[in-house]
Amino acid sequence: MHTDMSCITIVDQDDIGGLQVRTRDGIGLMDINPKDEALVVNVGDLLHAWTNGRLRSSQHRVVLKRHSFVENRFSLAFFWCFEDQKVVFAPDEVVGGGERGRVFRSFKCGDYLRFRESNEKGKFEKVGHTVEDFARTEDQIRAKDRPDLEKQILPVLENLKKVAEKARKTIASAPKQPPSHFICPLLKDVMKDPCIAADGYTYDRKAIEKWMEDYRSSPVTDSPLENMTLLPNHTLHAAIVEWCRRNQ
Repeated sequence: MHTDMSCITIVDQDDIGGLQVRTRDGIGLMDINPKDEALVVNVGDLLHAWTNGRLRSSQHRVVLKRHSFVENRFSLAFFWCFEDQKVVFAPDEVVGGGERGRVFRSFKCGDYLRFRESNEKGKFEKVGHTVEDFARTEDQIRAKDRPDLEKQILPVLENLKKVAEKARKTIASAPKQPPSHFICPLLKDVMKDPCIAADGYTYDRKAIEKWMEDYRSSPVTDSPLENMTLLPNHTLHAAIVEWCRRNQ
């Protein structure tokens, strides 16, 4: 399975076929069946970058459909590339002004071809040596590190809802000692600015920020933190303020 390093590939395949393209969801494979007097036009990596990803360079392969097949498959391919010194950079009118922004930095064709040709044979899918890895902008790379809304943020908010409900019940009884969930695991004291880290636990902001200066693991579980994002726990903060007011 690979993508073409070219700008455009034109293929004339016989009636045996065997060309398959990975679907957009990245899971399935789609057969490209031969048609009389028709050519297959495939977008390569260079055009993928020049169009800012609007035209997609698809992963593809050729397979024999029957194990007992003995005939030779014949195909004729034409690869069109820019010259090595050509700089690939999507025009502003192609990038547009949407949220997507510029996906790829500028690069010379020759540099990318050497990048691909120097890869260890057979490691394409494992090490991800494509134009996506070679030329993505820093903004696009950082975007990959943002926490996932459905898998990371929403579960934290659900836990926050439970904590808030527990806090309300605790406040109603007005205990003299602070509830355990008001205590920062690091400070061992009531939190002044509670916030939720990627491990799902709530800490005092100054304490956890100080911890993150030296460590990238959870102070509670010692597991690696998926990201360094801190979400303010406004509901718990309000509960702590109310508790402090009642217990002055």
